[in-house]
Amino acid sequence: MSQPLDTMTTSQVPLSAEDLERFRAYLALLALLQVAPGLRDRVDLSGVVQQTLLEAFQETRRAPRERTEGETAAVAAVDPRP
Repeated sequence: MSQPLDTMTTSQVPLSAEDLERFRAYLALLALLQVAPGLRDRVDLSGVVQQTLLEAFQETRRAPRERTEGETAAVAAVDPRP
């Protein structure tokens, strides 16, 4: 039986292309909501999303650690399984 996603440490979470695309959509929405309308034309939101995904992927390759509250909330937002 596989371990539930919300109980895994950061380095245990397997990342597939599908997982990254689900996070990309979520991050794009967050970026759109968080950047002031007047700045959206001057900020490359797709670049912000890409950089965030790169940093997240690099983090999965580091030593295991427990998730922060924010990381747990992000996983719950894109993986609504109980």
